[in-house]
Amino acid sequence: MTTTSTFELEPQRGKDAPDDLLAFLRDNQGGSVEINLQNVTTLSGPQIELLLIGHRQWQSEGHGFALTDTSPELIARMIGFGLPPQLFSKEIE
Repeated sequence: MTTTSTFELEPQRGKDAPDDLLAFLRDNQGGSVEINLQNVTTLSGPQIELLLIGHRQWQSEGHGFALTDTSPELIARMIGFGLPPQLFSKEIE
């Protein structure tokens, strides 16, 4: 049984760089990850890019990568920016 590492993304407070998210992803390569967006109302361009790249890498390696606790409004916006709808699920493949 594989364990899933979780990370709660903090709302942006004038900070555009996804440093904490990048560090989490680097530290958890090779395993399934779940990123909680409970308090997030928007994502920066660098965060979106990092999520897209991370999803592709995790998918190619056969590990789960999911965004959880996301508002319907944020989901609609992020799908519009190109994030795959299957990312917004509590199910880790």
